[in-house]
Amino acid sequence: MSQIRVAGTQPEMMMRLVMRKLTDLPMKYNVSKLLGKPDIIVPGLQLAVFVDGCFWHGCPDHCKIPKSHVGYWRSKIVQNMIRDEENVVSLEEDGWTVWRVWEHDLKPETVLKTRRKLGKRAAKLMAS
Repeated sequence: MSQIRVAGTQPEMMMRLVMRKLTDLPMKYNVSKLLGKPDIIVPGLQLAVFVDGCFWHGCPDHCKIPKSHVGYWRSKIVQNMIRDEENVVSLEEDGWTVWRVWEHDLKPETVLKTRRKLGKRAAKLMAS
């Protein structure tokens, strides 16, 4: 598990490209001062973006619990999901808009659809 990257993952880098297409506002990456350490923030929009790995964050479509140590992994993933939700609630209470994007939404075959969807959300956010 020590080989698992926390920052600069391929899905995170793809999300950075998507965000650059959506706004030219300054962004910060892997912001440890905010709860949950968002992968990307856009301070001018009070926007925090998390790129969630399908396994680690319990994607309903792609998370497959390993066959060994099932209890450990199920508990670990459920705890991650609970923590994620608590972080979202806390950030929103502090005035942040939070976007959570699954890693499967940033694959080459899905990224354009994701960019269009987020583009609509970004337009609404910038209009308010």
